[in-house]
Amino acid sequence: MYLKSNIPLTYNDGISGHIQSIVIGTIINVSRPGNCDSLGANYIYQDFSSKEDPKKIIKRGGFTLDSEAEIQALFNIFKKDLPDPNSNEPLYERTKYYMAYRLEMVSSFSPLNPGLTINDIDIIQ
Repeated sequence: MYLKSNIPLTYNDGISGHIQSIVIGTIINVSRPGNCDSLGANYIYQDFSSKEDPKKIIKRGGFTLDSEAEIQALFNIFKKDLPDPNSNEPLYERTKYYMAYRLEMVSSFSPLNPGLTINDIDIIQ
């Protein structure tokens, strides 16, 4: 599972300036402590269109939801889009993380892409 922008996104490439490209995002690892009142994940973004280096990492980062209230709020927003937890619980859990990650991706790329919305980012299974 990964995220993929369905429009080219502008990102800062350091010395060479800004680049526009399709960007993919992958969660590297997740954490949900024993009492399950928070969750988090570490991720990378890659330039999907880079011909010189198709695995080029353009950013690393992480996000957390620090309270049960934040987790529940996210769940309430996306519950209609989640798979049935009774038929495939691992997919259900993984999808919850990617829904939170999709919001993180919008937040991360919005400064250089002001009109960006979650509809511009697909979850690919």
